[in-house]
Amino acid sequence: MNVVLASALPIFSVALVFHFIPVTDTNLILGILFTASFVGMSAANFTLFEIVLGGGISTVLFLNIPPLYQGLGGGMGTSAFIAVLLTFGLRKLYEKTLKKAK
Repeated sequence: MNVVLASALPIFSVALVFHFIPVTDTNLILGILFTASFVGMSAANFTLFEIVLGGGISTVLFLNIPPLYQGLGGGMGTSAFIAVLLTFGLRKLYEKTLKKAK
């Protein structure tokens, strides 16, 4: 399955559930899910753990620092971009620590 389809299926599934089951803040939930899916699409070489970590980072960024997004484009894409950079940096840092430990 390619990354775009892998991103679209969960969003479509959740949106379909929200169509039939009323939830109060669907826009926020779908926004968070959509932002996290950007991380998944951007990270084809990440492990599942790294994708989940990146999705979590993007969610925290999306919810907590919206004023910083002014002038940087969309908050979703910016959150995902920063999350992918942080996740990649954490992976490299972890790999370097493993090499030093050997």
